[in-house]
Amino acid sequence: MKSNDAEEPHGDPPGKEPTTNGDNDSVGEVVERVADAPEVTKVTTFGLRSGDFPAYVSHLLGGKWDHLFQNITIRNPNKSKQTVVLSGALAGYTKTPATGTVKLDPGQEVSGWFDAALDFEALDKITSPVTASIELKLTTQEGKVLFASTKPTRVLPKNTVIWKDFFRASHPTSLGLGFLEMKIAALSLTTPHDGWGEIDKLLHEAATYSTYKSISGYAAYHKADSTLDQDQAGFADQVGSIWSALKARGFNYTNVPQNFFAASQNVRYPAESLRVTTGNCIDGTLVLASVLEAIGMEPFINYVPGHAFVGAHLAPKGSPNYGYYAIIETTMLGTSSFADATMTGLREYNQNKNAGTLVTFEVSEGRAEGYLPSPFPLR
Repeated sequence: MKSNDAEEPHGDPPGKEPTTNGDNDSVGEVVERVADAPEVTKVTTFGLRSGDFPAYVSHLLGGKWDHLFQNITIRNPNKSKQTVVLSGALAGYTKTPATGTVKLDPGQEVSGWFDAALDFEALDKITSPVTASIELKLTTQEGKVLFASTKPTRVLPKNTVIWKDFFRASHPTSLGLGFLEMKIAALSLTTPHDGWGEIDKLLHEAATYSTYKSISGYAAYHKADSTLDQDQAGFADQVGSIWSALKARGFNYTNVPQNFFAASQNVRYPAESLRVTTGNCIDGTLVLASVLEAIGMEPFINYVPGHAFVGAHLAPKGSPNYGYYAIIETTMLGTSSFADATMTGLREYNQNKNAGTLVTFEVSEGRAEGYLPSPFPLR
């Protein structure tokens, strides 16, 4: 168990009424306890304020972003020193339980966090919400149980993406302090190297449309002395070829309800969208963002009320033309040219930027903050 060295209180974003996640700080139902022995007095677990456990970001646990057990407090009411072993798991969805040895002085109370190795194959198979439990146990070093508890949670399928809620974050980031705005977590669904190989197939098809006869992103056209016109032309060749390959597949847009970003919705992973050759605005955005990241380009995801679309920088970071970008309206895939889609996208981008209704997340910045690609869907 890792200790919380410098714990600062986290709260709701400014302007929000404080809310709690039900019994998220409680230990749950105590199923076993030995009198006067060390016990767990508080547990804060990963999840939404509703108590749900969303699978689509489960791979982020234990890294820079979050922990399965955010904060566990253990108390020793005994008059002698105690050494206990703490273990915990998301029952049925854990490969290796979280474990840690804790030494306690008489009357001492310690807090910390720890993680379990989750079973992604089991999580991948969930197709509808399932009831599960988070289990904790304190034992002696010899294995005698001193304290055990269980608390219910609901595991959401990997395709259920949450738009309107906040995670309890043990690691505040520059992208959101304390509680994290949920739209950024969708960066995890930007998956440049899918287990099905669908993106590689698309890139192979797109190469036939390119004047370079390959799709390698900036490497295909950008040089240290490239002019803006040259970078614009190279970008149009590479991304336009991907667009042409998607159109040739018959990829088409599926409309979304007006309240799509209001709560939680089913979202396809890019590999899934490519297999069924259809997608709504966020599906198409994730496809293009994933493909562009796969070839070393710098995409970003734009959210406006009720809608999402993708953008990308014309040149690599650090180059003079990095500040120039193209915005692509992916909902036009089945009906329009790449040039028309970029003109429409730029118009939407500027209109919402001027209106103060645009939210943009750079994929590379999200990666640096710990929002790594999801392993789903598995092979």
